[in-house]
Amino acid sequence: MHLSSLQRAALQVPTKRVPLIKFIGARLPRPQFDSSKLPPIPVSVSSFAAQAAPSKPVATSIGSVGKIPRGSGIDESMLPLRFRRRLIDEEEIAAINNGGAYGL
Repeated sequence: MHLSSLQRAALQVPTKRVPLIKFIGARLPRPQFDSSKLPPIPVSVSSFAAQAAPSKPVATSIGSVGKIPRGSGIDESMLPLRFRRRLIDEEEIAAINNGGAYGL
């Protein structure tokens, strides 16, 4: 009787799997602590949020930075020349208007 390799593998007695990677030390850290000294676990999220919410806004140590309001950006005329946008020449304008078909 000819057996395929799959059939031979199925007939073999399964052995215990041995991992190829060996880790040093204990698998899990098991800290020693007294659960009676821990604070009680909050029952609901809302009660936890009420305890965790600050009562007053937190003051920043930096303060105001600059005169321009956040999100307004900088006018391009205020930038040095090396950071300004390069002007578009006529050939590039034609390529954009043709849908990117450059040189046709």
